[in-house]
Amino acid sequence: MPTHFHFLVNRIAGRGRAAKAWERVRARLEEHAKLHPELIYTSSQAGQPFPFDQLSKDTVLVAVGGDGSVHYAAAIAVREGLSLGVIPAGTGNDFAAALGIPEDPSRALDVLLSGALRPVDVAQVGERMFINAGGFGIDADIVHFVEGHPWVKQRGTFGYAVAFPVVLFRHRPYNVRVQLDGDQMHFEGVTILVVALGPRLAGGMKIAPEASRFDGMFDVCVAHGFSKPGLLRVFPTIYKGTHVRLPGVFMGRAKRIVLDFDADTYRGQFDGEQVSGRGPVEMECRSDLLRVCLPRETQ
Repeated sequence: MPTHFHFLVNRIAGRGRAAKAWERVRARLEEHAKLHPELIYTSSQAGQPFPFDQLSKDTVLVAVGGDGSVHYAAAIAVREGLSLGVIPAGTGNDFAAALGIPEDPSRALDVLLSGALRPVDVAQVGERMFINAGGFGIDADIVHFVEGHPWVKQRGTFGYAVAFPVVLFRHRPYNVRVQLDGDQMHFEGVTILVVALGPRLAGGMKIAPEASRFDGMFDVCVAHGFSKPGLLRVFPTIYKGTHVRLPGVFMGRAKRIVLDFDADTYRGQFDGEQVSGRGPVEMECRSDLLRVCLPRETQ
């Protein structure tokens, strides 16, 4: 059972929800420490300088926030050889939900104090990584739009709903060659391309309903050949995970993936954080980079 924790708090996550969650967690920690003197905990604010390299290697770095906060903390944990914990308190908490971590701050803290450290799959993409999903279609366009319009981002899930029709109008399908463990295929008119480690993204969309965090494999979803009205009909089915049965939706699995876009550049999103670049994108699913504090019953 872990006894050393550093809490990385993103106070603005979830439009202030993370700050409130941290106050509840800190109060409980203070009471718990009186009865368990072996408990050691520190904290810092996300985005502020902190000497993470000075934390002992048995420290659990705990993200207090949403999926973006977890993405940020996980990168630090991998770099410094630390384990990861989560107090989910953001707009979308897909990573925590897939691993059985409760959204209630007190119950999430119970997981940290009595749970078990277990390896989970991580995507290595050159010097970058993601821990839940990477997207290169209309989901990425929405992320880039929201990041460029702070007033939309401040409105949380409602802001994303407002952004969708604007992004859909502007979206241009593309062609891409996809290599799955050496098997190559070509897709034209792609509107959705998601490489997933977990089953859901964007606050509950079941993009890869059969995905597991522990099998060492990516689940890939490609939607191609859809008109814009057709795409409007597809999106509601993703929340139920029934899109996988539609013509024009390809589902695949692989440990190593190469995406080679016809265009010179690409735009994407890793765990809801915008990315862009040139040339092919090479991804490897790694099971040896990160351990996460999970409920003991999580399978």
